[in-house]
Amino acid sequence: MKLTKGKIIAAVAVIAVLAGAFWYGGNAPGLQGWTVQEQESSAVLEAAPPAEFSRYTGLEEAAIRPQLDAAIAQGYLQEDEQNWQITEHGKLFLNSLLELFLNE
Repeated sequence: MKLTKGKIIAAVAVIAVLAGAFWYGGNAPGLQGWTVQEQESSAVLEAAPPAEFSRYTGLEEAAIRPQLDAAIAQGYLQEDEQNWQITEHGKLFLNSLLELFLNE
């Protein structure tokens, strides 16, 4: 295959268009620019009021109390009167924390 000046210019133009599309990223949040940033605000990482559990799931807290107790005992969660909150240890072992709540 013979590379001609026109083919090289066309390839560079396609790359420039794709790079521009990536740079501007449409209107998808977090997809603009070249930088990669960690996003700390995730529903899993936010404090969760126990009262909301019943409202969202229709289940009583007793349905997950054994898993909560195990997660607290292993240092994955902290509990107070107002919230359940994931700990730094729980963030490091997030898969293990989530596995506690999976049905076998």
